[in-house]
Amino acid sequence: MKKKTAPRIKIENKRDTYFCGIYRGKRLYAVKIGLCTRGRVNQRISNLQTGSVDRLKLLAVVQGAYERKFQRKYAGYRLKKGEFFKPAPELLRMIGTLADLAKLIEQLEHQDLGQLIKGLEKQQQLVVNKH
Repeated sequence: MKKKTAPRIKIENKRDTYFCGIYRGKRLYAVKIGLCTRGRVNQRISNLQTGSVDRLKLLAVVQGAYERKFQRKYAGYRLKKGEFFKPAPELLRMIGTLADLAKLIEQLEHQDLGQLIKGLEKQQQLVVNKH
């Protein structure tokens, strides 16, 4: 007879996954893929900076606890053990894409929806009038 298990309740994740560049001089030396409490990424980077001689720069943030997934995906670029990775072109492209998406989402969230709709209607009329 199969043992019954309690149903799982999915709780909204209150974590952010961040990508932090570690610079030695002007050269990007490594990328840290880390996890922090939602909305506290700047505080986390500041705390890390206190204990580091290298310059740290936040590269991108993703809402959700995806740290391990990203770390597994880019495991081939890991520097020893831990959360630090070589700044490989594939990893940097992905981080750039995430940063671009975040900017786009932020722009959309701060736009006046009425203005956005009017602009889209105007574009649609221009297209209709051309044909």
